[in-house]
Formats: sequence, structure tokens, C-alpha cells
Amino acid sequence: MGLLPDLNEKETANNVRCFFKKEYPITLRIAGKNYSALRSPVMDGMPSATMQDEDRDRAIVEHADATDLINKVAKAIQMVSNFNSVSGQLLLEAYADRKSTIQIANDLGYSVSRVNQLQQEALCQFADYFQYLTKIDLHSWYKRTDEECQTGNWWYQ
Repeated sequence: MGLLPDLNEKETANNVRCFFKKEYPITLRIAGKNYSALRSPVMDGMPSATMQDEDRDRAIVEHADATDLINKVAKAIQMVSNFNSVSGQLLLEAYADRKSTIQIANDLGYSVSRVNQLQQEALCQFADYFQYLTKIDLHSWYKRTDEECQTGNWWYQ
């Protein structure tokens, strides 16, 4: 038995997809950025709109937090690229360039099913680096019963 529980790669990949589909666009809007921020993380100034002090302070904190998260997402993708250049390219094409799986398959010369397999691996790699940078865990783990741990039957599920 390893140090970590067994990773549910399919569910982890779905968690990361959900993050990019639902949470990441909100973060981009709060920071006043677009999807190309994944390719070039840059810290910029704070919002300058005039508003009440309390609202302004809250907006500044939200903007700074959102910008920090965007930069960490870009850094996690960069770390994936350094680990596996194909995985990094898949993530950038899917989430920075917003290409479909079919477009990515055509660009890389792979079948759609192969791109889906590689994308699942890339999303799991992203979850690892994203957790390292943010302490936000997008992983999904298989649960083992006490009996499975004692007999080793969990390995064959």
C-alpha cells in the first residue's frame, strides 16, 4: 500500500474541468483579465474606480486574490509543461486558446480518444501542481475499506 490513497483520475479530471468551466471564469472577471492570462501571468495595478472606502477595500482585496489565483493557475500549467510538454500544450490549447478536443486532436495529429486520455493525465497533473501552489485540493480519491487494506483487494477494483 502506498503513502497516498489511490487517485480517481476520472473524477479528478472532472473536478479540474469544473474548476475551469465554473470558477475560473469568475476569477478572470474579478481580476479584469481574459483567458490569455494563462499564457502570460503579469501582476497589474489595483482597481481604481471611485467607491465607498469599505467597498473599495473589498474590491481591492478581491481583485488581488483573483489576480494571485490566476497567476498560480498559469504557474501550475507552466509546471505541468516543464514536467510533460504535451500535457502543458493540451492544457493551454483547451483553456487559454479555448479549442475543442477535435481541434486539439487535429493540431497534434492524435485521435480524439487519445487526446481525451492525454487530457485526463494533464488535468490530474494540473491538480497536483495547483494543490502545491494554492493548497486547494481538486483531487478525488478512492475510498478503501479496512478489509481491502488488510487483504490488498483494493488494488484490483
